[in-house]
Amino acid sequence: MTDSMATQPSLGRGDFSVGGVLKRSFSTFFANFVPFLVLALILYLPSLLLGFGSMGDLDAGTVAPQYTPADFAVMALSVVLSYILIGALVYGTVQHLTGRSASLGDIIGRGLSRVVPVIVIAILLSIAVTVGFVLLVVPGIFLVVVYSVVIPAAVVERPGIIGSFKRSWELTKGYRWPVLGLLLILFVILVVFSFIVGAAAGFAIFFLDSLELLVVVNYVISAISGAFASVMIAVLYHDLRVAKEGVSSAQIAAVFD
Repeated sequence: MTDSMATQPSLGRGDFSVGGVLKRSFSTFFANFVPFLVLALILYLPSLLLGFGSMGDLDAGTVAPQYTPADFAVMALSVVLSYILIGALVYGTVQHLTGRSASLGDIIGRGLSRVVPVIVIAILLSIAVTVGFVLLVVPGIFLVVVYSVVIPAAVVERPGIIGSFKRSWELTKGYRWPVLGLLLILFVILVVFSFIVGAAAGFAIFFLDSLELLVVVNYVISAISGAFASVMIAVLYHDLRVAKEGVSSAQIAAVFD
């Protein structure tokens, strides 16, 4: 497959490839590594603060961390910010798929312009998925799949909060098994990445005996993982629209002009 084919999939013929999404996700991520990672590091700062806050328990040898209400608030904020990261990186990803580049300022200015509906959607989706996993695992997985592109839909098409959920439902319909497979592959990629980097850093941390370094490494791993996952979700949205509706990358990006 040529690079041009990777950037512009065949239009409107139901063409959707898990491999194509993966290839475009990796190329987009590494081509925009610096601005994407910087934004991820900013939005993942609460997790860094939470990590440093738990160091007291680690120093004391506490088996289970003693979380306070403030800690749970920071955890909830981190979840919401992870969805905001998806919304912000939609702009940079779509721009890259049209052959343009996006600066960090552009990503923040354009991508975060829909921050309020993204926050509301993030809260609603988090609650729904959590309930789905608590009651039965399968409903939780189903909700993750059918609403996997709700944030990109909200940022690009702006159909409103309920409309964004409907758009994600429509776009994933007929492609839910491939989307599930793609999300499972993403999960494996992130686990393997975290294991390899964490193990490599673990040796240095062991010899330096530095809990602070451990917290920072986990923070960076989370930021990189979050940025890549956000890019893949944006590419997934892009490819689903191309496959189902026959639109081009330029037409999808036109909303930002």
